[in-house]
This record gives sequence, structure tokens and C-alpha cells, in this order.
Amino acid sequence: MENNYEVIIVGAGASGLIAAYEIAAAGKKVLILEARNRIGGRAHTIKSGELFLEAGAEFVHGDLPVTLGLLDEAKIKYHKIKGKMRRSENGRWVDDEFIENWDELIEKMGNLKNDLPFAVFLEKYFSGDNNSELRSSATRYAQGFDLVDTNKASTKELYKEWRNEDENQYRIKKGYAELMNYLYKKIVKRGGVILTDKMVKEVEWKKNKVNILSNTNEKFTAKKLLITIPVSLMQNKNLNGSINCKPAINETVNTFQQIGFGAVIKILLEFKEAFWQNKKRNISMILSEQKIPTWWAQLPEKNNLLTGWLGGPNAEEYSELNDNEILHIALKSLSVIFNLSIENLQEQLNAAYIFKWHTEPFSNGAYTYPMPGSKEARKKLNEPVDDTLFFAGEGLYNGNAPGTVEAALISGKKTASKILNSLKK
Repeated sequence: MENNYEVIIVGAGASGLIAAYEIAAAGKKVLILEARNRIGGRAHTIKSGELFLEAGAEFVHGDLPVTLGLLDEAKIKYHKIKGKMRRSENGRWVDDEFIENWDELIEKMGNLKNDLPFAVFLEKYFSGDNNSELRSSATRYAQGFDLVDTNKASTKELYKEWRNEDENQYRIKKGYAELMNYLYKKIVKRGGVILTDKMVKEVEWKKNKVNILSNTNEKFTAKKLLITIPVSLMQNKNLNGSINCKPAINETVNTFQQIGFGAVIKILLEFKEAFWQNKKRNISMILSEQKIPTWWAQLPEKNNLLTGWLGGPNAEEYSELNDNEILHIALKSLSVIFNLSIENLQEQLNAAYIFKWHTEPFSNGAYTYPMPGSKEARKKLNEPVDDTLFFAGEGLYNGNAPGTVEAALISGKKTASKILNSLKK
């Protein structure tokens, strides 16, 4: 196999795949090196019988043009999510109304002139016992959906995201793997090469020339290098999958420190029957104050799968627990929400799948969140180092859909365009 390419991409996640898709379409020789034994990165679909289980990315969060455009191009089926969001308090269903003063919270977030960590913002503008429920609810929301450490997260960036949330949510019928496989086939058909089980150990580089050494001691050469590994691996050189560059790119590494990266535990439980549904409930999502606070069903798909979600610092606290211990916590949470005994739930349980993304090799987290310095950091990281080392991924995206596959795809496409323009010089 020839080891000399015009562009080498590290990482076969959504960002790396779409970049290779664009570069190969332009007739350039492109190689992807992927440390895992599969493509997709943090999008990972597992088939279990008739079910398609999403270990990582699951939803299309709104009418997102790149993701939906690719799904339509590939003729991949997807559907709009239906059902109601319900809230449970100590085994009682309550109306899912906004917490008191929530509108005031959003207004003050929007009027903030100088950015603050979200926890500092809450204490400054919503202190006192009368606002304790609001502070708790806002913190749970930010931790659960954005995976943030509220002591670090940007209030202004959270406001931007929350104000642009789209009510339309979609799920791909056979999971994100179908989209990743479509990109894979297109890349190969266009002459691109994708190698799995190839972790990049070392990068020696100078302007317009990159020499790469893999964990299998193979050497690869290119004019340009695109790095799409998760932010966590750029922040910590001691993690498996981090890249050692010679000469070092210390300024770039320091800039990556200004982007937050959140933890998550995802729990997929397959039961004998969908005990959570009836004519009155018609549940799509459940919010609660239990240890596993967020759950969702698969409507309009009728199956017996229930997914639990624990995000942010709370997920990190469970890092040392084994899967059986996490399962017990999950069943205990469901037992309170639905007023069922743990023994009853255990009898109904067919299978359980638990994914701790913050302990997953080559990820060490789920997705990024913004800190007060993240906007400027992303701006810097979207510029190449000496027109040779390029970076892409959901963490470098600046739009209104952060932390999504859409973010990764847009970042990959834009960076591919920069690389192609650079090759023309």
C-alpha cells in the first residue's frame, strides 16, 4: 500500500468522515487513520435483534441542514420524535411547567454584558432562599443537557444555545451508523483510504510536509494533516490517543484548554413491555430529581426500550462504579418515578447496556461545552498551524447547534474547504 498522500486525517468520526468525503470528491489523495476498530467516533450504533441501540449520538436536534441533507441524499429514513415531556416528583406526575422566574433568568442571561461562569451568574443575580429552586433547576438543566461544570461554563454561550433550541427533533430509524457507513462508502468509491486500528503515535512536521508514525510502526506522509480527535485528547497528552507533535504545538494545546468537555453515562434498558406508556401518558421524555434524572422512550417507534441519561459532574462521580452498580441506581430511579418495586423491574428487564463515555478510550468524554474563553479559542483553532496542521470537530463549531453531529459535520466541511484552498496555493 502506498503511504504518501496529499491529506491525512486523524479520526473517523463525523468530522473526519465528512472532510474526507469532500476532499476525495475534489480528486485529492486522502487517508483517514482511526484508532478504534470501527468508524463513527462518538456516534456508535449497536444492533440488538430488531432494535438499533445508540450508544452515543442519537438525535438530530432540529431542522439541521447538513445532517438532514445528507440523510436525504443517502435516502436514509428518519422520523420526527413524538410524545409528551413529563415531570415526576417522588412518584407523582406533575404538569411540566416552567419553574417560577425562568423567563427572568433567560432575560438576565441575554442582557449580560461581561461573560461569567454560570454558577457565578446564578449566585450574583438569583441569590437567596427564594431562588433556591430556580438555581437548582437551572443547574440540573445545564448539567443534564449541556454536560457542563457550572463553575466553568459560559453564561452567554448557554443563553445563545437555549434561545435557539428547535422544537423539531428527529431520530434515524437505523441509527447514526447508517449515515457513517454512507460516508465511508462514498470516500472509498472516490479513492480515499480508511484504516482502523491505527492510532497515531507521533507527528513530525514542517510546512507542507507531515510524517506520521502509527502504533503499528507504519509511516505515512502527507502535505496537510487534519486532526479531528476529541478535545479531551488535545488537552491531555497522557491520554491514550493523544498526539505527540514534533515540533510541539504548545500554543494550540493551551488554546484547547479553554473549551469544556463533559461527561455522560447513558443507560439503555430493554424491557418485556413498555410499562411507561398508556393512553394518558404517551411519554417521549421524563424529567425527575432521581439519581438518573432523565429518561426517554422511542416514540413514534413502538418498542420496549427506555434510555437513561446522567450528564455533567454527577456522571464523573460514578466513574468508579461498575455496570451492575449503575444498573441498580438506574432501576431504583425508575422504581420511584413509576412507583414500582425494583424486583418488579428486574423481572421485566430483558437486557441492559451501559456506556460511560468519560471512561471510554479515545473519547474520555461525550461532547464539549462553552467556557467564557471558548469563543476566542475556537476562532484561533479554526486557523491552521503554518498552513499545515488543521483541526476540526464539534468542539470547534461556532453556530447554534453545539455538541451535535451537525456541529461536527459543519466543522469538517469548512475545514476541508480550507485544506483544498491551501493545496491550490
